[in-house]
Formats: sequence, C-alpha cells, structure tokens
Amino acid sequence: KFNYSGLQCPGPIVNISKEIKNIQEGDQIEVTVTDPGFANDIKSWAKQTGHVLVKLEEDDNEIKAIIQKGQPKNLEVSHTSKGTTIVLFSGELDKAVAAMIIANGAKAAGRDVTIFFTFWGLNALKKAQTVNVKKKGIAKMFDFMLPKTPLKMPLSKMNMFGLGNIMMRYVMKKKNVD
Repeated sequence: KFNYSGLQCPGPIVNISKEIKNIQEGDQIEVTVTDPGFANDIKSWAKQTGHVLVKLEEDDNEIKAIIQKGQPKNLEVSHTSKGTTIVLFSGELDKAVAAMIIANGAKAAGRDVTIFFTFWGLNALKKAQTVNVKKKGIAKMFDFMLPKTPLKMPLSKMNMFGLGNIMMRYVMKKKNVD
C-alpha cells in the first residue's frame, strides 16, 4: 500500500512505475492519490505498460487504485527502438517544465528518455556562477540579458515582469509538483 496524497502529475505515476519494478508478476500494489487527473492517467499508464488496473475507486477527496503487475508490453507508440528524445529549444519556464513532465511520463512508461537542450533551452540547466568569467562584446550582452539561474526564467505568456514565474512556482509548490 502506498499513499501519494498531495502529489500532482506526474508524481504518482512516476512513483508507481518505480514500485511496480520491485514486485513479481501477478503481485498487486494499492495506491491512494488526491490528484484529480490520476484516474485517467492510471488507466492510460496501465494500458501502455501491460499492467492491469484491477480496481479504481473515486470519491470527492481521493482516488484508490489497485494495480497488478502484468507482463511488460513492447511499447510501440511512435518512438524509436532506442527511446524518446525531447528537444527543449525555449528559455521559458513553462515550456521547460512541460518538457520535464513529458520526459517523466515517458520514463514512467518505460522509455529511455533524452532531452536535447538547444542554446535557449540551456537556461534550464544554469547554475549560479560562483566564478566570475570576464566576457566582452556580444557574450557580455547575452550574459546580461539571459537569466542567471532557472529560478529567473520568464514565462512565455503572462510573465508580468517576473511575477508570473513567482506565481507559477508558488502554485507548483502548493500542489507538490517537482
């Protein structure tokens, strides 16, 4: 039995995917989740992965599911046999978060996942520089214009001089989204 109350998508599915690997075929796990989208997610995940959704109960506050480990299914959606590649080409927070959620969902479905970060997408990987690097010309201008850390990435819509980023992170934290 596992309680994933308070976790938002893709948290419950990612955790179920990890736990299902630790049991034998035919064994079952029971999960309790409060994410309202979980009922649809678990149906799709079970169908995709070859596991069996034995029971699904919903009430106003929580969703309970019993999942039985089935025989792993050969996943043939529209991926290569090697895995899934996502290209993150934007330096905007909402697009970077979306790429991470899609990557986690694909990983939970048993895919090997690679995220390719283009020039602008690299903003999602930045660490605050502890060493000052002297730059000149255009490099200095880019350094000035780009966010110093992912925490400062703007939103693609409704950025509101940085308040959109703060509000989005606040809602994510309240909903317990990684």
